[in-house]
Amino acid sequence: MVSLYGRLFMFRERPGRSPLEDFLTEALADLLNRMPPFEMTEFVCRFFLPPVAATQQAWLELVRSCSGEPLQWITRPGIHFRTLTLYPDLMLCAGENRPLLIVENKIGGRIGEHDVGQIIEDNAEIKTNNTLGFQTAEPIDQLASYGQWLSVQCEQHPWPGAIAFLTHFTMPPAGFGVGDRRAYGVEWQGVCRWRDVWGWLTRVSHPSSGGSPAAWQVLATELAEFLVEKKMNLESVSFYDISAAEIFIKSAARFEYTFKQVRDSLRHQWPGMAWSKQTRGCIQYNSEGGVLWDWMNLNAPYSPVNCNYWFIAWGIRIPELSDWWRDAIPALPQTNHAFVSLGSDGQLRVPVSSQQVREQLAGSWSVVPNDCIVAGRALCEFSGEAETLGDQVIKWIATKAEELKPVLPQLVQLGGQQPPP
Repeated sequence: MVSLYGRLFMFRERPGRSPLEDFLTEALADLLNRMPPFEMTEFVCRFFLPPVAATQQAWLELVRSCSGEPLQWITRPGIHFRTLTLYPDLMLCAGENRPLLIVENKIGGRIGEHDVGQIIEDNAEIKTNNTLGFQTAEPIDQLASYGQWLSVQCEQHPWPGAIAFLTHFTMPPAGFGVGDRRAYGVEWQGVCRWRDVWGWLTRVSHPSSGGSPAAWQVLATELAEFLVEKKMNLESVSFYDISAAEIFIKSAARFEYTFKQVRDSLRHQWPGMAWSKQTRGCIQYNSEGGVLWDWMNLNAPYSPVNCNYWFIAWGIRIPELSDWWRDAIPALPQTNHAFVSLGSDGQLRVPVSSQQVREQLAGSWSVVPNDCIVAGRALCEFSGEAETLGDQVIKWIATKAEELKPVLPQLVQLGGQQPPP
């Protein structure tokens, strides 16, 4: 078996995202597996199940009945849902093969969607409860995928399954947490916060008898301190945040003006593109990526036909705040820099690893394997007076975006040769 820290370390190398979510998932799973049964049972009752007496009682009865099947927490198990193989963050199983509860962990990232095709009542491939009768051809959020899979696995057992959403800033999907079985497969749905987990860990990490703490309590103390270091014991503002906001607000108008100028410049270069309605040229901050950015979705001929999730993004990146793009080849600047990137939100990825494309964009562009193409320039490298920095960044972003135009048709052709997801 791979050690805890061996599992944690491998997430340091993941491209295009911060490893913090994976790190916390592994740490929490290890801690739950070490807890005595009473504490683990209490934790699940408090955080992963809805506060309904019937649910709580069913959980306690399940724990008592599983004496011959040890309860085990597993991270990222592969589950097969229709044509997809999915990897929920955390699953509680009785023994090795009986799933009971699924937990999805988010810090501030968006909730993913799965294109599962059409689900038809009583389909032979996925048998559903007749009372659900869900039927959809639209993508569904990942919690719905997990819950619908879990409902089938629990059909022959008294325990109907439960799904929980553990989060810091990310809001749960609309409709999750109210017992909607039609959408989420199982009735028992819970939403919990990392700040509350921190409070519980802090309280139980001290032995009640005054003796030496058990190993799991030592780890609980360390995890609680780590959450404080990452400021995940708080969600609302502190005096530090107010002071920081005061400084930023004085500069916000200049950021908004600069971003609007970039968008106006690109609008002339890329007529007919699908401009982001979410930002409308204003400031969009992504804490997971450590970026202030804006973007436009590409249309044909600069993206595959009927594909509206290839995009060009631009903005300012603060690399010390995130591990995004840390595996870029060649490496991006390690100081604050302007950037332009070409990526995709959908399953039809931009074929960024094409050798021909890499040669054509060689020099000032980097490839993040299986993620995106990105160009970055350190802000300290822009020449001239400090007062002209914004104008230089606007011009640089427009120039780099224009460099992608002759390459995109080739990428579209290569993208069309990808096997269907």
